[in-house]
Amino acid sequence: MPRKIKNILIVYRPHSAKAAQTAKEVATWLNRRKFKLYSHPETKTLPHTKKIKDSQIKSLDLVIVLGGDGTFLSAVRLVNEHQVPILGVNLGNLGFLTETRVEELYDVIEMALQNKMLRVERATLHASILHKNGKNDSFTALNDIVIERGAYSRLIDLAIYAGPFLVSTVKADGLIIATPTGSTAYCLAAGGPIVQPTVKALTITPICPHTLTNRPVILSDDQRIKLMLNKQTGRAVLMLDGQRKRDLTSDDVVVITKGKHPVIMLSLPTRNYFDVLRSKLRFGQRE
Repeated sequence: MPRKIKNILIVYRPHSAKAAQTAKEVATWLNRRKFKLYSHPETKTLPHTKKIKDSQIKSLDLVIVLGGDGTFLSAVRLVNEHQVPILGVNLGNLGFLTETRVEELYDVIEMALQNKMLRVERATLHASILHKNGKNDSFTALNDIVIERGAYSRLIDLAIYAGPFLVSTVKADGLIIATPTGSTAYCLAAGGPIVQPTVKALTITPICPHTLTNRPVILSDDQRIKLMLNKQTGRAVLMLDGQRKRDLTSDDVVVITKGKHPVIMLSLPTRNYFDVLRSKLRFGQRE
């Protein structure tokens, strides 16, 4: 059973007057109901809230995101492995992750406070960079992990392994490894497939491959994916959910597996994934 909600974090879209004003109004509304409220540490502190500290994140019962998908992903990075339910309200552009309409704002928050929202688990990806010196870096992404050429002029040339087996070698601008959630983000723009979030899979999609034979591949999410740059490639860039994390060389090995901790999203019980596809992406519409 979900625990009683007491501690709430409000995350709003930076540099948006509408999002900031809405966040202030939500904070005032929740304060009147005696909830303990927190703000994101990297944004202006809202009325009736305190900036949250790392040690307090595990005590959160709910995160309310007011913005677009980028704002939602910043909240995911903040709560990290602490599987706090996140309610996304769209005050951005597309808002595929923030599926709640602003017109529904207070009704949906009320449902969340009463634990009447549907808790949806979204799979994550875990990336480990194995360096030649023996040191490792680890990261987690909700949407995708991308290796791209960045500012470098040369195409990247890399080998893709699933377990011990070579899947393919790819010469391209980059490569996207996406979760089902991320299939409607960069992966979709690069010509990848749309994957229903409940499917236990990941997709591998090349970015502008220099061949007609490289196509997106869907694999089971229990695979251990290993990516290795060709020695002649020189350098590449590792991106996670649109955030630049590391420069890579041919001495580095990137290992990608399913993340241990899914992200918990709150959704209206009456709304399904295909409703969101049609409303956000105009899926199936001919005009």
